[in-house]
Amino acid sequence: MTAMHPRRRPDSAVRERWVAPRRGLIGALSLGGAAGWGSVWVLQAGHVQPLHRAAAAVLAVGYVVGAVGTLRKEVLLDDGGLVIVRGFRRTRISWTEVRELRVRGLGMGGGWIEAVRQDGRETVVPAPVEAFSAMRSSWQRAAGARP
Repeated sequence: MTAMHPRRRPDSAVRERWVAPRRGLIGALSLGGAAGWGSVWVLQAGHVQPLHRAAAAVLAVGYVVGAVGTLRKEVLLDDGGLVIVRGFRRTRISWTEVRELRVRGLGMGGGWIEAVRQDGRETVVPAPVEAFSAMRSSWQRAAGARP
């Protein structure tokens, strides 16, 4: 996963926002791959086997889906909780649902942040480990003093 960096939003509701630093470049490369495979599908009609055209179409769609996922991946932090945006899906986790915030996988590279909900479900937060202190302090502020 690409490292992410915080970026302040102008509105007061969202305190912090983490996005991939080169997401524009990665998204543009993905869309370029989609255009390349799409042109193979369009321009090679009648010149290649139908299976090859179908494979080109599938790859083009895959690149578009990857580009959307890259361009729309972000984590928003506000006083009410977290909003995790992945592609077209938004997951809202309010601070009242969170039982624990923890950092995992530091021995396997950069690590990741998990939010453990009251019902025991664990949600991976696609933000850098450096964002943990900001998330934890916001969580503690919202729920009063927590140890």
